[in-house]
Amino acid sequence: MSTERTGIDWLIGNWRGWGIWNGYGLKDQVVLEHLDIRDDGGPYLQAQSTHYLAAGGTIAGDADARSGYSQLSRGEIWVHETYYLRVDPTLAGRQLERYPIELMLANPAGYVVAGSGVAEVGPHQSRLAVASDTITRTNTGADIDQLERHYLWRGDELFIRATMSAFGYTAVPYLNMRLAKEDDDATR
Repeated sequence: MSTERTGIDWLIGNWRGWGIWNGYGLKDQVVLEHLDIRDDGGPYLQAQSTHYLAAGGTIAGDADARSGYSQLSRGEIWVHETYYLRVDPTLAGRQLERYPIELMLANPAGYVVAGSGVAEVGPHQSRLAVASDTITRTNTGADIDQLERHYLWRGDELFIRATMSAFGYTAVPYLNMRLAKEDDDATR
């Protein structure tokens, strides 16, 4: 593992889980997420995230990531994103309490995000918060004005909360996910 990823290496792995997507006129849509965060040798982490509509199954609202995921069946793809995270290159390899983070995200709805934030690493939990600095969209791309993501790793679960300002609305929380890290063999 390169020292350039110190501060965000806790994110590496294959994560699976479930959550609720709502806001912007949508009523609590249950979704499944596959989030694969990899170290491919560069000075960054590469992430592939795919959300699927839940096609069937029933879960308790407080189900943990593994049991919720196992009780739901995967339907059609809701959204797929590719993004990269890196620690500010001028600070690579330093041991810090807070790490400045840079984000590049691409969404097939026709927009890309350049963002920044901070990661904090602790003995019992770690956090990452990133927000858009600039959003560029195609002529027909989704009208996204602002995007925030918050990641909290506690125990064996990764909690993700997302907020965005889009389609003429002010910033609204729209996604809450609960993921568990899987073994490589279990996710193939």
